[in-house]
Amino acid sequence: MNVPVNQHIKITYNEPVKFESGWSELRNGNGQLIPITKSISGNTLTLTPKNLLDMSTTYTVSVHTKSISDLAGNGIAVNSFKFTTAIRIDIINTKTGGDITQNSVFVQEYTENSFISANYFKS
Repeated sequence: MNVPVNQHIKITYNEPVKFESGWSELRNGNGQLIPITKSISGNTLTLTPKNLLDMSTTYTVSVHTKSISDLAGNGIAVNSFKFTTAIRIDIINTKTGGDITQNSVFVQEYTENSFISANYFKS
């Protein structure tokens, strides 16, 4: 899915929700628990990783039974889904041989046999 590595994970329900006694978690493809903070605003649960996620990595979000309920106290059933973070693309300044610095102007020159898509560059 090419999710940015600094993305907040938002889960939207069809009505306002609140925290209960269960837990929500984020795990990487190796099953390692990723530290997160959690917040609720109205009908949206937001999970925020404490560190940047790894690139090109599949993660699993699990919101366990009894971790969230509607305002009347009706528990929400377990919810689990996977996403993959974006691939890393290194851009090198060919004139200097160094990395392009943050906030620098980037100009891409295309030739007839260059192909561009939303996900990658290919020459």
